[in-house]
Order: sequence, then structure tokens, then C-alpha cells
Amino acid sequence: MTTCDVAYIVLTNHKSGQLLRLTRALRSGSPRAAIFMHWDAKAGAPPGPELAELDVMLIEPRVPVYWGDDSMVRAMLHSLTYARNRADFRYIAILSGQDYPLRPLAAIERDLLGGGVDAFMEADRDHEYSHRYLYRYWRLPRCPYTYRVPAPIRHTINGLRKGLNRLQPFLRIEMSPCKQPSRLGIRWPVPFGPRFPCYFGSDWFTLSRRATDYLLSFAAQRPNVMKHYAHTLIPSESFFATVLANADGLSVVLDDNRRFILWPNDHAAHPVTLTMAHFDAMATSGKGFCRKFDMDQDSAVLDALDRHLSSTSLAT
Repeated sequence: MTTCDVAYIVLTNHKSGQLLRLTRALRSGSPRAAIFMHWDAKAGAPPGPELAELDVMLIEPRVPVYWGDDSMVRAMLHSLTYARNRADFRYIAILSGQDYPLRPLAAIERDLLGGGVDAFMEADRDHEYSHRYLYRYWRLPRCPYTYRVPAPIRHTINGLRKGLNRLQPFLRIEMSPCKQPSRLGIRWPVPFGPRFPCYFGSDWFTLSRRATDYLLSFAAQRPNVMKHYAHTLIPSESFFATVLANADGLSVVLDDNRRFILWPNDHAAHPVTLTMAHFDAMATSGKGFCRKFDMDQDSAVLDALDRHLSSTSLAT
């Protein structure tokens, strides 16, 4: 078993070149770290030989991940279990393949080890997304010819859907982004209550070993909660936040996951793709990592971050 202060899990499904650039930055910045990679099972073969050269451990078996359903929760729990069984770490950070370090890893890890905090998350108890988790949802049949329906008719149908959702609390119809099927929700008894409130937050967080053990133990011992979340919308944005925010005996920061992320609006499905136009805001944010990047759109921003990391390392 590998022994290290901090481990990293990278969840990804494409852009091998960008992924290798991230893992090189992680390995260069933290030579002793345990680095794990979960490559989406439906995304073909990962760049195995290149990752092996960087001493990156590929997580097997791979889980096929579909946006918005419980496969993301299962992939993350599986990845955490895999990492816990193969590395004796004090902290573990969950990253996507489109993340990048914003500060030298030595500084990030030093802050983690000296802080006495079990989890850094971004989560809120009072949120507007409670409908995702108070209902159980099932996929509706996909209509392949929706694009042929005239826009005025689509707008009318969408208005009727919203009206139905407002007028009664028992059924909901949700239009899913990213070309996913729409969902029918039925109001269902929930595991939440005054002693176990529902939280909503970000998928990307950092955990201590103790928080990791607690999370995996909870998942194994509370099948009713797991079953409920399996039928909710985007459960990964609530399950981890809810479990850890309600954990007795853990020190959990709920207003800072130490990631720089920009959103175009409050209801966007994806964050802004960061470019050189955002560099100054990133560099002065004080965050540890930033996301998301796309080398096909702007690789110069990653070059600038490499120079920033190098100069910051020399200055510390």
C-alpha cells in the first residue's frame, strides 16, 4: 500500500492530451502523491502506457457514467473505495480531467495538513433545487423528432409543463439539459428531516481520511438513502454534501471547496470554460484548483498557469 499525505482522484472520459497534461502537473508538483484515474467505461480505452509512466493508478472496474443519474455517485464511491484500499493518505482531492492546479501543490497540501478540517465543500441547506431530491424520477420516452416541432409549439408545451409543476405537489415533469431524456417525478417519502436535512452542492471536494471512511461507511449502512438518491436528479450534487454536512464529529467547511469555478448564470448546466480572459481573476482568487479548461479552445491559459505555478513555487 502506498503511503502519502495527499492523494488525488481524477474523473474523466475524454481529451487524453489535456488529461496527461493535468497528471504531469500533479506528479511534478507532488512526486509522492498517490494519483488515481477513473476513466468512464463507455469512453473507450484510456491512455494506459502514458499514465503508467506517471505512476497513475487506473481504477478498475470502470463505471459507465451518464450525466444526471446515480452513475456519477457510484463512480465516485467506487473510486474512493479503490483509493482507500491502495493508499494510506491523510487527504484526498476529487478532480475532473478539465481541472488544473492554481497554486503549487506543496502549498495546497501544506494548508490541508495544517488545517484540521475533514472536508472542504461547497454546499447549502437552503437551495432552489429541492425538487430534484423530494421526488423520485423516471425517464420518459425520448421523441427523436422534437427538433421538427415549431418553436411556438415547443414554448407552449414547456409553459404547460411549468404550470403543471406549480399547480400541484404530487407530479413533476423536468426537462433535462445535455440532450438527456425528460423525467417524470412522483412525490415520494424522503429520508430527509430536521435531523437529516437535504443539502445541495458541488461535485468537487477534498476529504480527510476520516471523512472518506465515514462517507463509505454511510453508503454501506444506509441502503434506504442510497435507494432514494438513485431515483433523483443529479444526485451527486446532493448526496455527498448531505451525508458529510450531517456527519457528527467531522469538521466540514461548507462554503469553500477550494476551486475557482465560474458559472454563466444561476441555472447553467455547465461552468464557463476558462481562458486567458479569466487569468487575473484565477491568479488572485487564492483557490487551489480551477476548472474547467479546454485545450482545443485555449491552450495558452494552461501555459500561463504553468508559468504562474513555477514563479510562485520559486517565491515560497
